[in-house]
Amino acid sequence: MRLSRCPRRLAALTHGVLLFTKWTADGTWARVSGGLTIEAHEREKKSAQPTVAILDSQSVKNTTPSTARVGDDAGKHIKGRKRFFLVDTTVHLLVGWVVVAACHAGATTARLWDVLPAGNELLDRLQTVFVDGGFDHRFRLHLARHGVPAQVPSDIVADNGRFFIHANAGSSSAASAWAAANRRLAKDYERKTTHANAWLYLANIRRLSKRT
Repeated sequence: MRLSRCPRRLAALTHGVLLFTKWTADGTWARVSGGLTIEAHEREKKSAQPTVAILDSQSVKNTTPSTARVGDDAGKHIKGRKRFFLVDTTVHLLVGWVVVAACHAGATTARLWDVLPAGNELLDRLQTVFVDGGFDHRFRLHLARHGVPAQVPSDIVADNGRFFIHANAGSSSAASAWAAANRRLAKDYERKTTHANAWLYLANIRRLSKRT
């Protein structure tokens, strides 16, 4: 590569980083992801606003850059961060969170549920959230106070050929499918959890953009 091209390429890279940071902070990635999810529902002849969702968590290892806000998931023996995916039954992302891996699934999501972005139309008609046994009774009571019952399924409630939700397996395969389809999500490469969270929405954007 010619040295004369370096400043131009560096300027483009810097501009891209600034845009990524800005759009992460102002919620642009989440809004674009939500808009594409609604379009996908309409193409699939479904209601734009789902009534059923699946909540799952996934612990991932951190890398050298992601040294801030990391912890140990003692149950899975993973040092890094924990991702939470709220998806519909066709695995379209509704909301995502990234926290320290040491956080307990039930207590953490109860707190996060209280600060869900206001006006998220994808959640307006939500009636039921399916979870696995890792989300304890306190979390299910917390959601009930918001008028959204959380249930541990007793049988298969969704099967799209790539993953299924079952009482024993929970919804772990939903999150595994997300990670397997996106190399950027194989580990956590981001210094900030807010930037790591943005990559969940970017993965959904990339996935749905291929279908338009």
